[in-house]
Amino acid sequence: MAVPPQADFYRPVLEIAAETSGHISRQQLIALAASNLNITEADRQEVFGGSGTALVFDYRVTSAALKLSEAGLLERPRRGHFLITRAGREFLSQHSGAIERRQLVALARASESPIPFSARSSLDVEVDDSLDENPPAETMATAYKGLLANLISDLRATVNGVNPDRFEQLVVKLLEKMGYGEGRAIGRSGDGGIDGIINQDALGLEKVYIQAKRYTTGSVGEPPIRNFAGSMIANGATKGVFITTAVFSDTARETAANVSRRNETIRLIDGQELAHLMIRHGVGVITEYTYEIKKLDENYFAEEI
Repeated sequence: MAVPPQADFYRPVLEIAAETSGHISRQQLIALAASNLNITEADRQEVFGGSGTALVFDYRVTSAALKLSEAGLLERPRRGHFLITRAGREFLSQHSGAIERRQLVALARASESPIPFSARSSLDVEVDDSLDENPPAETMATAYKGLLANLISDLRATVNGVNPDRFEQLVVKLLEKMGYGEGRAIGRSGDGGIDGIINQDALGLEKVYIQAKRYTTGSVGEPPIRNFAGSMIANGATKGVFITTAVFSDTARETAANVSRRNETIRLIDGQELAHLMIRHGVGVITEYTYEIKKLDENYFAEEI
């Protein structure tokens, strides 16, 4: 099963705290929530789109615990630990079913105890129920994925529209940006289907041969790969990169794999991977906006959170 939405975490987290003798640490809370909600290990490893380390499940458990604390249903005897309050036990006994974020906001506003500054900033605005589905960090990650998908689509369409010579120059520039060495596009004077060469050392003793093909429809089949392999052998090359704006057929990939079992190696890059590489290495794209998201530096403080 997938990780449940944020709204599905409030009651389970409060119930876990109610069943715990004394306070419970954040990590213990996460482990028990995963067990109680039958979350698989694979789902536990799901991360935000813009992050390689921020776990969605851990974030939602922690976010639920913090919202319950702001509402006075949990308290935090020390950082990273939670303890159910008398109000929390009374709430569980008096209310059945899912706990809604609107209820938590109302409780926090009605509380006589001072509301933490972090809570005030979010409680002074109108409640947005969509935050139960997409907390801010996840909303930004989802938006990032959407923007990235649009950029990839636009980039692929634009690259498909350039002339062959420009495309060859583009892929040579990309391989240079990736650190493979100094290259040059051969163009129409190419020898036997070689469109570019990367010199991996100053003397040009180690070379990477390039085949660059734009395909607006269909896929790259076996013959172009076999012809490229033949051109490499004729030139005494052992390394080759075949880059296309389209996709490779299964037979094309099998042919490249068979060639790579010999002394030669052919790396295939299709249109989707090409777009990703161009974005990663800044070829044909520029940075429009930069948002720096900070989080608590756990090592700065003595206690473990």
